[in-house]
Amino acid sequence: MKNIIVTTLAFAGLAFHATAEGLNTKQIPANAQWIAHVDVDGFKASELGQFTMTRLKDIAAPIDAVAAMLQFDPRKDLSDITAYGQVNPDQPENGVALIRGKFNPEHLLTLLKANETFKTEKTGKHELLSWKDEKSKQQQFGSIVNQNLLVVGSHRKLISQALATVDGKGKTLDAQKLKDLQLDPNAYIMLGMATLEGLPIPPQAKMLENVKSVGLTFGERNKNLEAGVHLLATNEEFATQIQQMLQGFLAIAQLQAGNAQDAKAKEAAQFLKDVKIEQKNKLVRLRLAVPVDKVLEKARMQFEAQNKKPGQEGRFKVELGFDSEAGKDKKKD
Repeated sequence: MKNIIVTTLAFAGLAFHATAEGLNTKQIPANAQWIAHVDVDGFKASELGQFTMTRLKDIAAPIDAVAAMLQFDPRKDLSDITAYGQVNPDQPENGVALIRGKFNPEHLLTLLKANETFKTEKTGKHELLSWKDEKSKQQQFGSIVNQNLLVVGSHRKLISQALATVDGKGKTLDAQKLKDLQLDPNAYIMLGMATLEGLPIPPQAKMLENVKSVGLTFGERNKNLEAGVHLLATNEEFATQIQQMLQGFLAIAQLQAGNAQDAKAKEAAQFLKDVKIEQKNKLVRLRLAVPVDKVLEKARMQFEAQNKKPGQEGRFKVELGFDSEAGKDKKKD
């Protein structure tokens, strides 16, 4: 199922826009340790989304081919994805993805049945599908719940649990675990570690021993692109220590970048000036805001320069660099 999840998230990577309203914790089991939510429909209305969808026209042919084969066009038919799982060093491929959109169930089944290893079995009121990937020979699992929902995962038991949870059976994730992180509801992408308790912490990340949960966001607000890292400490004292340590790391990085001579280092120094670190009770937030128009201007310039190179016509490759000040119209939290 790794290949299916990777492929699906690659399509979704064209369009990240997560919202708290779109994440339904009642469809996530209580034992989930990490959660990711992607709202593709919301992204399409954003400035970055409109720019991305326009540029995709230049590489439409391969996407059109996949869309024709699956009778599913991710540019139009993919609505959102919620992925979750547990952290298990002995079993790294340990996750489930709930994929929402507009699907043709009969056509998808026809494609799967072409694989001679395809099997189906009953789990609750649903059909659990399994087959071996023709290239990797790895076992794959999934279920077509209806024309608007697919469930894919790395193991049979995970699919069965996911389907039961979707049907309202079993304990679900405590929504408060994510609310405590105060993640930006307008983020393009939202990742949350619901709990770090009991997880192995590497020596180089010893700071995390005093952190209960972590959240990452990247989104668009008040004409700015905003990235955020949220750390919920076990108590306020540890939160203060974490804030001071992060502030120290940031100061060193700013000093090193500022003393460098090359243009990219100077650009990085300007970039780091917009990083803000705040603490409120047990929560520590690291936030960066960059004006959207500056990001899009940089992206357009790089795209046009790339297309002018011989043999590179139609190739879409953008590396975003920032020459930024945080937007003037920023909203206070």
